[in-house]
Amino acid sequence: MLGLVRYLRKHFIMLKHVKQKGISYSMKRSIKTGAKEHPTHIPVHGIVFDLDGTLTLPVLDFAKLRSDLQCPQGIDILEFCNSKSGREKEMAFRMVEEFEEEGRQNTKLQPGVFELLTFLSQSGLKRALITRNLQASVDQFLGLLGHPDNYGGPLTHLLTREFTPAKPDPAPLLHICKQWGVHPKNVVMVGDHLNDIQCGKDAGSVTVLLNDSKNGDFKKHADFNVDCLNEIATLITSQERFSVDREASSSDA
Repeated sequence: MLGLVRYLRKHFIMLKHVKQKGISYSMKRSIKTGAKEHPTHIPVHGIVFDLDGTLTLPVLDFAKLRSDLQCPQGIDILEFCNSKSGREKEMAFRMVEEFEEEGRQNTKLQPGVFELLTFLSQSGLKRALITRNLQASVDQFLGLLGHPDNYGGPLTHLLTREFTPAKPDPAPLLHICKQWGVHPKNVVMVGDHLNDIQCGKDAGSVTVLLNDSKNGDFKKHADFNVDCLNEIATLITSQERFSVDREASSSDA
């Protein structure tokens, strides 16, 4: 509890500093009608997270996996494995599962994960997770978190690649939004890979990329970029509403 108090105090101070400096993290969704643009602020009701490299530290070397599988650049690894048949398909997925098992043995939580999840819960925001990994990786993550009271209660959804189609298809995110009864535009997708950003964009949600040393090429595709989980709380607390500069779809008009 003391850690949470310090966390919230820190972000109150950061918010005060942001306002004093006149800096804004907000962007506006523009609904174009003729020659005029009418900015519309979009409130956030839920946050959906990726797992590896987002809520946990990045330990998986996907370049090595791609090389071992002989999967060409630009081809989705899961799609590549699914494109095979019989024994080849079985062996490809076995390599992926062994790769993931090695990653699970080295899994560590991302700094600030307890504080952020608790903060979001206490702010009344829904929380969920979408991963392209197996359930075993989710179970490992939950084991590291411990009792749900440690992070503001259980997440509402924990979708793995067993939910198809997987990211970057928007289907898992749209499924969560439907279950929540929330429009996708009122949901934020947070991840460290282009798959996460594409999933969020195609669903019509706000996207946040958690920067690391390997994903610099993805920054331009996300609506927001943050260097640590703490900054997500800052984004939310620094504005009454989270919004994004994107033309509204017909369902938004």
